[in-house]
Amino acid sequence: MSDYRHISAALDFLNLQGDLLVTQVVERQCAATPRASWSMNPKMRLRCVEDNRFHLHYLAASIQAGNPEIFSDYCGWVKVLLGKRGIAAFHLKENLEHWKAALLASSIESAADVIILRGIAEERIPDRALAERLSEESKKKYGYSPGTDEYMKTGLWVLRARTALGWKQFPKDVTLWAAES
Repeated sequence: MSDYRHISAALDFLNLQGDLLVTQVVERQCAATPRASWSMNPKMRLRCVEDNRFHLHYLAASIQAGNPEIFSDYCGWVKVLLGKRGIAAFHLKENLEHWKAALLASSIESAADVIILRGIAEERIPDRALAERLSEESKKKYGYSPGTDEYMKTGLWVLRARTALGWKQFPKDVTLWAAES
């Protein structure tokens, strides 16, 4: 894939998943520091959401320009701004770690190929045969596998979709599938 296509796919991903990513980052922050004043105060939490939307905006601008210094310079500026608000620099560092975790957890192979499921997710422990197959397929596709025993120990999520929405070229080819009741 050319650099342009990688940049385009990354921007598509951030545009499609931006609100969800911001929510995930804020939730991760609140879970990490549940007793922090901003974690419990709705007005301060809203400010946190706003700040994270700015982080997303500058990350996207940096990607679009192909210039990581844009985001780096923004982080330097926001560190000073947050300091003036009484927010210590280590909170920004933690926030960026939450962004990294949310992006890695949310990344998809191609933001152009999207499917959104609505239904029920259930945590299950796979039987040995399925765990072995998952381990083998993961190793083939990603060059890494947690291993059969790890799959059996930690389990996995089974998605039972009631509806699915998918596309390759939004909004030209959006398709909605509905499962029979």
